[in-house]
Amino acid sequence: MKRWILFALLAASIYIPRSAPAQDSSDRYVIHVLTLGKAEDLFTRFGHIALVVQDRDRRSWAIYNFGTFNFNDPNLRFEYLKGNLIFWLSVRPFFPGDLREFRYFDRTATLRTLDLPQAVASEIAHKLRINSFPENRKYQYLHYVDNCCTRVRDILDNALDGLLSRGKKDKPTGNTYRYWTRKCTEGMPLMGTLIDYALGPAVDRPITRWEEYFLPEEFSKDLDLVRQDNGTRPLVSRKRFLYKRRADAPADSIPYYEWVPVAVVVFLWLLGFGCALILGAGKWGRRALGLGISVWGLLAGIGGLALAVMWIFTSHTDTYANENLLLTPITHLWILLPGLKLLAKGTLGRSSRWVWWYVLASLGLVILDVLMKLVLFHQDNWRFILLALVLDLLVLGGMYRTGLWSPKSVKRI
Repeated sequence: MKRWILFALLAASIYIPRSAPAQDSSDRYVIHVLTLGKAEDLFTRFGHIALVVQDRDRRSWAIYNFGTFNFNDPNLRFEYLKGNLIFWLSVRPFFPGDLREFRYFDRTATLRTLDLPQAVASEIAHKLRINSFPENRKYQYLHYVDNCCTRVRDILDNALDGLLSRGKKDKPTGNTYRYWTRKCTEGMPLMGTLIDYALGPAVDRPITRWEEYFLPEEFSKDLDLVRQDNGTRPLVSRKRFLYKRRADAPADSIPYYEWVPVAVVVFLWLLGFGCALILGAGKWGRRALGLGISVWGLLAGIGGLALAVMWIFTSHTDTYANENLLLTPITHLWILLPGLKLLAKGTLGRSSRWVWWYVLASLGLVILDVLMKLVLFHQDNWRFILLALVLDLLVLGGMYRTGLWSPKSVKRI
């Protein structure tokens, strides 16, 4: 009962008036930036950030969090796949109980206190209140350009008359959104590969330091360096670690659910193509080849279908015009059928000729993607080019080794 009473008092202490505050005292508001570090789960890998408003007159602390969404919504994943993910700004009390959450997820929590003139602090507090109203709080979440961090970045920069963006919007870094995505998903061989595969050329353009502020960690680093009043006063007056992560960095340990599926697929390919090349034209060599072809056709075909759907039927601009469609076209699902037939019976009959020419044409598309990078294409998908090149060559090499490709072998089979 005491906990509920305490929570009610804290909630009442952050009542949000719909009008501007009357006359703020000279030191009423203090603005803090709360940054959360990475953990093992995918949704934590890019970090998190929120603003904390300390109201000395009301003796309250409130967290304004632009990263709120309904995790229990059964349509959440479907809406995200369509590109219609809605986030909103939530506000709640900030109290010692939050430390239990940081410990539970083992995420480093850092609180930075900003040294702001009271007029600026009051402006930020008032703007956050206005933004938290039901009619204003929702926004279309876009991972790289409109997320929890870019919202915090823009509010602070506007209140500081462009202090944070000065010299950053035209400062090249040589990095891309894909670079940071790969860096943040290190230690996630399954999800990291799937995300990298799904992203198109839109994330491969060079970005500025200002654009890198979609990452809370990078934004917070530079906050520590910002100085006001012609470089005489730091913006961050105090930096406190509320909790420090105890485990190793997330990238240093790979959970079983990440490496097991990848290991299974690699094992099946090694088993299938390896045995086909070693055993040759015998029945078991051909059946092994059928295993390798089936796995490649299934994964590539489903992948191509997913890329086409994301390009045509969703609003995810980051997945448009994905060159990986050349490497893993939807039509690869067709070779699943002869692959399964070969796996079951050890023979293809006359269809082996069509499989040979189809895979040869697929290899041509891989080479086309490489050649077009000299003129038009610029997507950083070299790892997938190499994968498709190797697997297509293994299919052709396996068919040659097992005697399935030549005209004589077709007649004989």
